[in-house]
Amino acid sequence: MAVNLGHLALHCGEPETALRWAASAQVAIGTAASPAIRAAITAVVARANARMRRESEATKLIIQAEKLLDTAYHEDEPAWIRYFNHAYLADEVAHCLHDLGRAPAARSQLAEALAGVGEDRVRRRAIDAALLAATWLRTGDLDRACAAGRDAVAYAARTGSGRCIERVAGVLVDLKAHAGCAPARELREFARVVLPEADGMAVTLSGGS
Repeated sequence: MAVNLGHLALHCGEPETALRWAASAQVAIGTAASPAIRAAITAVVARANARMRRESEATKLIIQAEKLLDTAYHEDEPAWIRYFNHAYLADEVAHCLHDLGRAPAARSQLAEALAGVGEDRVRRRAIDAALLAATWLRTGDLDRACAAGRDAVAYAARTGSGRCIERVAGVLVDLKAHAGCAPARELREFARVVLPEADGMAVTLSGGS
């Protein structure tokens, strides 16, 4: 519950709330919970700290989460947390690094995250592709940003996830500054056809067409 509420708070732009939820759970469970559970909670604490630009604390927590997950045995973990493997942790680390302004390092983690997640995990792949687009845009590579954005649109169109739609809309808003460039125009048109909900949300968020 703490992990899910923490993620929701981060999605809503409330890192302080995410930190309260996850840190409280961290203290409450101590060492009683399994390594994967503790790693998942620690990762949320790391993300909250990264969002608040506390780089040294976030880094320490990322290392702690990695060490915990290294000690986890899949068969010994509760069934509901067995999804949380190194690929999922790489996704959490990528979000931390992106929030800390370390786009190349975030892309390295995203490569691991995407390589370890099946094609059927379209929600996860949509979110990671949108984040990948954001990292390329941050370092000025419009072509790669739009290629990743196209993947995000395609994956998000296969889900009913509002979170995915919002992530894609965010990419489209960020691309507004490049509206005169062919890759950005083509991505926007692709989104209009394939995922009109994201295109409409982007229009609302940007206050224009």
